[in-house]
Amino acid sequence: MPLLTDTSSPLWRDILIAGAPDTGKSASLLTFPRPLYVISCPLEEGLGTLPRNLPDVKVFSYPLKLSDAVSWGDVIEQVRKDVVCILAGTHGPVKGGTLALDGVHMLYDCWTYKTTGGVIGEVKALEAFKLYPATNHPFFMDLLRWKQQAIERGMYYVVTAWMTPKKDQLNTANEKMRDITFKEWPDLAGQAGKEITGKFSIKLKSVVEGEGRDRIFWWKTTTDTDTGGIGIKGPVEIVSKIPLLLPQKWPSLAKYLVAPPAPDPVQSGPQATEKIR
Repeated sequence: MPLLTDTSSPLWRDILIAGAPDTGKSASLLTFPRPLYVISCPLEEGLGTLPRNLPDVKVFSYPLKLSDAVSWGDVIEQVRKDVVCILAGTHGPVKGGTLALDGVHMLYDCWTYKTTGGVIGEVKALEAFKLYPATNHPFFMDLLRWKQQAIERGMYYVVTAWMTPKKDQLNTANEKMRDITFKEWPDLAGQAGKEITGKFSIKLKSVVEGEGRDRIFWWKTTTDTDTGGIGIKGPVEIVSKIPLLLPQKWPSLAKYLVAPPAPDPVQSGPQATEKIR
């Protein structure tokens, strides 16, 4: 059976990996097909996990000095330029490789700071109605455009993000704290954390079992009572065979993404008629 993730198919080539800090998200990027191009998003702290001495791994980072005034528009434009150059093949071949955005929640923050003129902190409720659309539209347009262009070039497109608990329903009258339920979603403002999960065909949650050197890093492949938006889109006969927990290595998941057997071709003539009877 052929893998559905080969370069001839656009299926299952877009992956979102979300989870708490220090749960293996950045390190797991090294298990995806090479050449690997990693955009370590501005303010992302997973940069130290990524090696700089491998010939088939290129990491792009954006050190910022926050004690000085930061032009968030310029920061975003530099990220855009680097992605365009990667997709154009400026830094090397791309087909069969991977474009990864590590810490995309931080890139979302850059758009927020640009929208607010650099204000960092909570936004008043009334201002949020103006802020979120102004931030979400350009952010998601970049994210989807890069996804489309990467897949068109035969690449995998992988995005990582933090997760954070969010209310599982909208505000209601006389709402009491004990009645509120929470689920973990990617750490983007407002409803954007839920929206981003709908943009990917594979959504994994990174989790850790154990402590210290005995830690084991897993991917959760489906949602549960505490997490929203995790899962894998696809035919039931394929997705249903994927374990609920997998080691954080792309080959451990890719081996389940196989094409089902092709149905027998429909025959014509007397034999087909006899078969129907």
